[in-house]
Amino acid sequence: MAPGCPMVLLGVVCGAQLPALTTWRPSSWMVALIGLAIGYMLVRRLIRPTAALRCGHPDPIAPEGADFETVESDLPEDPAGALAELRRRSEAGPSTPACRLDGSGHRTMQTVELKLPHHRYLIHIGPGLLEQAGTMVRCVAGHDRAALISDTTVGGLHGQTVRKSLQTAGYTLVEAALEPGEPNKTLQTVARLYQALVRASVERGSPLLALGGGVVGDTAGFVAATYLRGVPLIQCPTTLLAMVDASVGDKVGVNLPQ
Repeated sequence: MAPGCPMVLLGVVCGAQLPALTTWRPSSWMVALIGLAIGYMLVRRLIRPTAALRCGHPDPIAPEGADFETVESDLPEDPAGALAELRRRSEAGPSTPACRLDGSGHRTMQTVELKLPHHRYLIHIGPGLLEQAGTMVRCVAGHDRAALISDTTVGGLHGQTVRKSLQTAGYTLVEAALEPGEPNKTLQTVARLYQALVRASVERGSPLLALGGGVVGDTAGFVAATYLRGVPLIQCPTTLLAMVDASVGDKVGVNLPQ
């Protein structure tokens, strides 16, 4: 018998006593309610779905028509070690690229799996991934509407690339921008972004993309975590610090005036 099953059976057995509780004995009611509560919590824990990607393609990381070949990563299995190695390679320069070469000399995408206590997700590393954003987001968040949050600087540099990719993938795109810089990582900015999402009828299944550095990732991530009690978040970091730190590990938040 699987671990926890005896306690689940306890809840079922206690629940089965309910018809006999017409005698209104307080002790019987108490045992039944506690048993049902324990059984319910354990059943939910046993059938909790995994966070693994599910997609119509055999390989959700390199869907049909993508320009990349997914290769087995040569990075350490430990996420912290993997990120430290990526930082070391970046500082070492182009002689040790994070993306490997396939047989034809083309650079290929690498994937690092980040495991957290309650879920896990994948970090994709490769050249030109913003051009593939729509295809990759569609694989994990197949809604008809998507939100793109950036700042006015990064949006001018890379916004068109992501916008075109998302629209090509069939998304109706909602865009919102904040001013760059740490002083703009505030609850006032969050409230303004909420209003933009509400006006555009962004729903719980709509993915939200954070395109930019740490300020954008922190602010947009906080919005994604709290808007409608949480919407899917895809981090698209554009600075080295955001790639190796701010966008990793579900760390989001904004500053208080103090």
